[in-house]
Amino acid sequence: MKKDKKRTVEDYLHIDSLTMARSNRLIDGAAGTWVWKNREGQIISSVGYAYMNSILTLQYSINDQPTEQYIRATTTNCTYGKFRYWFLCPNSGCNKRVAKLYLVDSEFHCRHCHKLNYQIQQCPKRYVAKLNMQRMRIKLGWPLEGEIPFLKKIHKPLNKNKKTFRTMVEKHDAHEQEANAAAIAMHNAFMDKLDGIAEKFK
Repeated sequence: MKKDKKRTVEDYLHIDSLTMARSNRLIDGAAGTWVWKNREGQIISSVGYAYMNSILTLQYSINDQPTEQYIRATTTNCTYGKFRYWFLCPNSGCNKRVAKLYLVDSEFHCRHCHKLNYQIQQCPKRYVAKLNMQRMRIKLGWPLEGEIPFLKKIHKPLNKNKKTFRTMVEKHDAHEQEANAAAIAMHNAFMDKLDGIAEKFK
C-alpha cells in the first residue's frame, strides 16, 4: 500500500526570526506589513505585524475572517556580545524555541506541531543532488534549469558577502556535479534496460 505524501515546509508560508531581526522588525515599537513574494518578485500574501515587549502580534485574514495571533520571541547569546532571536511556538503545550513558524490551517506554529516534512525527506535519493542544487540556485537568485554562465559565478550580487557568495557557488557546483552524475547513471540504466528488452525479441 502506497504511503500518503506528507505535507512539506516548502508548501506553506512562514516567518523567520533571523530575517525579521535583521530587518529590524523585532525591536520595540516596530510595526508594519510583512509580505511574501514569488520568484518573479510579485507579492503573493501579507500580514500586519507589531512588536513590543518580546511579543510579536500578527494580524491577517483567512477566508475573509480577521485573525490575530500573539507570538513570544526570545534570544540566545552569540559570540562578540551579539545575540540571536528565536520564536517560541505558540501552540498550546509546545513552546519550542524555533527559527521558523509556518502558516497552516490558519495559525502559525512550528513544523513539528503542524507535522511538516522537508521536501528532500520525501525525494528519491537519485533526485536529492538536483534538489539541493536548485535550492542553492534559489538562494543565489539563479534560474532553476539550464547552465549558469561563468560570469554569474564570479560576480557576486551587491547583497552578498564575498566569502559567503564564494562558498554558496562552490556548494552549488558540487551539487550540480552530483546531479549530472546521477542523470548520466539513470540514462545508462534506462538504455541497459532497453537493450535487455531488445535482446528478448531477437
